[in-house]
Amino acid sequence: MKKQVSGAEFTKVINDGNVGVCETVVGSLTRVPPVVYVIAALVILGAIAVAGRVLFAPIPNVQPVTFLVAIAGFAFGPLAGVALGAATALFSNQFLGQGPWTVWQMFAWGLVGFSAGLLRMIFPVIKTKILIGFTFIWGYLFGWIMNMWFCTFFYFSYNAVNPGIGWIEVFLMACIASFWFDTLHALGNVGFTLVFGAWALKNLDKIN
Repeated sequence: MKKQVSGAEFTKVINDGNVGVCETVVGSLTRVPPVVYVIAALVILGAIAVAGRVLFAPIPNVQPVTFLVAIAGFAFGPLAGVALGAATALFSNQFLGQGPWTVWQMFAWGLVGFSAGLLRMIFPVIKTKILIGFTFIWGYLFGWIMNMWFCTFFYFSYNAVNPGIGWIEVFLMACIASFWFDTLHALGNVGFTLVFGAWALKNLDKIN
């Protein structure tokens, strides 16, 4: 004769099966490779950086890109910093305008992320003062790199009108002219770092 299964036993079997399925799903989620979380974090940071640059465009040279790229480099390493910096310049210029300057911006912001990753290797425990100093200095370095693009692109036209002036002189004049814009960039970086730096790095370190 076939054994009769009571309602209570049948319910217990179903519940045990559901628990087993839930344990399997949760277990598979907890076994997700860390790189997946890092990539997801970089995508989110990239979206914030692009949106922030576009939204802050009316304020000359004040934007969160340098800060976010530096934080990504600190948290995830040089290559992640390079990827975020280059991608942010490329995609944000879809809204702000593409041109020969895009490649230089990709290079400059990529260098921000790369150098941040290297600095973290030297100073595993990053203090807020180091973050502030790093982003402040890059406010000027970024501007000087973009001045190199400007001088390289327009030097021959300028030299044709003002013969005898060398590239170095043109570069120095460009740096003087951009000083206040670079200062705004540096101060903006300091502001973002003071407000979000320690909190952002703490949470991103948990992911990595």
